Amino acid sequence: MKLLLLLSLVYASDAYKILVVFPTPGKSHSILGHGFVDTLSQAGHEITYITAFPIDRPPANIRQIDISSILDNMPHDMIKIPELIKNPLKIHIMAFMGPGFALGVLEHENVQKFLADTTQEFDVVIVEWFFTNVFSGSVDPHREVLELIDEPSNPAYTSSILTTVIPPFDFFDRVNELFMQPYIQFLGTKLHHYGVTGRSLGLLKSYLSDRVQRVDINDERSPGSLVNMGVPQGSVLGPFLFLVYISDLPHLVKNRHGNLLFADDTSLLFKIDRHQSAFDKVNSTIFEIFVMVKDEVLDIVDTTLFLGLTLDSKLRWNSHITRLAKRLGSAAYAIKRIRLLTVESTARLVYFSLVL
Repeated sequence: MKLLLLLSLVYASDAYKILVVFPTPGKSHSILGHGFVDTLSQAGHEITYITAFPIDRPPANIRQIDISSILDNMPHDMIKIPELIKNPLKIHIMAFMGPGFALGVLEHENVQKFLADTTQEFDVVIVEWFFTNVFSGSVDPHREVLELIDEPSNPAYTSSILTTVIPPFDFFDRVNELFMQPYIQFLGTKLHHYGVTGRSLGLLKSYLSDRVQRVDINDERSPGSLVNMGVPQGSVLGPFLFLVYISDLPHLVKNRHGNLLFADDTSLLFKIDRHQSAFDKVNSTIFEIFVMVKDEVLDIVDTTLFLGLTLDSKLRWNSHITRLAKRLGSAAYAIKRIRLLTVESTARLVYFSLVL
């Protein structure tokens, strides 16, 4: 009987080794981290806790990696209320603070010793996100939990609850996830915000999801293939859904910059003078757009195509002429070949379609 009781107790014991990383050197961040650690330790789990604010007299199942010395390099008045009122902290500064804090944490002596210990293994890793993804390599993101408190995660490595694909994704899986998130979840939320609810919202979601495409040739129909992305071209709903999807953009640049919407493309044109304040406004707007597109990389390029013109960073014609010359060369060859096989009016039609 005693052996049976012992076996039942062993079977019911189900504790995990959990790594909790809340390294941001701010008291409010540590309060959130302590909440995780206290709850998990009371449940009997074995916790390793990286923190700048160690817990006094922690229980035996909590091991702390103390990084409090990184506070020595921080200005003590940086987050005091009077100082913030006098010198408000601009939000885009956070984009630099996050990676800076992360670098200090990774270079800390205690963290270096911890990382060098190859015997460390964990069942669960909980990491705080603070304007940097540097710690993401050690975790497996779960988007359904994150969406309760934050925006949808990067579709390159997190799957939607509405799909059956499992990471790691190939190219087509990533494209599928990319369109599943904005069109069905993010877009659905925005439609609800603008008053599209109930049956109307249900019809739109039905229109965007689980659509099937087939090909009919000589009264023969192909098996159906599920369409997981996009809106049918030429549909009335296409322009409407596009406008809803990018409707945040005008508010981001309101009273600061103009914006142009052309067909299914959006361009921001900054007309500024060469003063530092003007550059600050541009950088602030770019950062807000960076946040809007969920931390997707915005490439800096020397040339771009805008309404048929190839513009470069110095507003020269070289890139446009080079591109146009290649296009004209191919068009001239095609027109010459077509002219030998058809009438002049057809060749002229080809000229206007390929060249102009």
